[in-house]
Amino acid sequence: MSSLRSVTAPTPRAPSPGSAWILSPFWDSTLFIGAPLICIAAFLPLRSAWGSENLSLFLLAFFTFGHHLPGFMRAYGDRELFARYRWRFLLAPPLILAATLWFSARDLHGLLFLVFTWDIWHVLMQHYGFMRIYDAKQGEISPWTARLDLAVSLSWYLTFIALSPQYRHNFFLRAYASGIPFLSPVLVDSTVKLLLGFSCLLTGAYGAYTFFVWKKRRHFNRRKLFTLAIFLMATGYLYIGLNDFTAGFAIWSAFHCLQYYGIVWAFNRNRVLKNQAVSLFVRFLFRPSPILVILYVGLILLYGGINYGIPY
Repeated sequence: MSSLRSVTAPTPRAPSPGSAWILSPFWDSTLFIGAPLICIAAFLPLRSAWGSENLSLFLLAFFTFGHHLPGFMRAYGDRELFARYRWRFLLAPPLILAATLWFSARDLHGLLFLVFTWDIWHVLMQHYGFMRIYDAKQGEISPWTARLDLAVSLSWYLTFIALSPQYRHNFFLRAYASGIPFLSPVLVDSTVKLLLGFSCLLTGAYGAYTFFVWKKRRHFNRRKLFTLAIFLMATGYLYIGLNDFTAGFAIWSAFHCLQYYGIVWAFNRNRVLKNQAVSLFVRFLFRPSPILVILYVGLILLYGGINYGIPY
């Protein structure tokens, strides 16, 4: 987050037509491709001084809870998007709130398990979206490439979840509390080994296909491949290698949210520059100004502070 406030960093600018970057080499490397490494370097050292629980509370408030605000800006500030999904955006919040209260009053856990599984898919699709953006910018729109991007990302992500003792425990805890039948440990262990083996084979096929595309078209998308490699390495380290799931998951959530802050900013700024249909608030906030970037980040932190201040 500090990189957004740096006076020495270049001000984000709209990429030139045909650019292979979403924003620029610096900002893409900071907000999208390298976000996992930046968050690990920035937040992991705080664990020893602050403790895993306090670090987790801080990051989940200002990032996981805070990243809802850019989502609201995207959904309700884009007039074309709102017009397309008007009733969904208007009815979903009160209906979900009512369902949550109903489930909570009866001590039912099905909705919590649904949210838990939705979060897995939601995060994966954001990562997959960045891969497809970088391919589209280089004209790579082959359905086979898209399917393999999704397959290798999904396979390894599920494998890391399965290999993470705490993530797997939390997942099954919510599943069993929701009434899903008990699975034997032998079946679970066999499934984990099967996932690991399948992911390794799929990675080999993915590498061979990438080499084939390079030989045929002399096309090697290092931005996409770095995005994939860094995401998977960071996920494996924070879920399994760190051996501190409380801190690891919070840091992992932080880089997901940092990427989301960046893509919402980039998208809305592009809408404003093209004079497309957006609300007055969005048109004001996403003008090309470093001060407004700081204001954007400040609003997110202020919103996240609502969640952080609840215990007090």
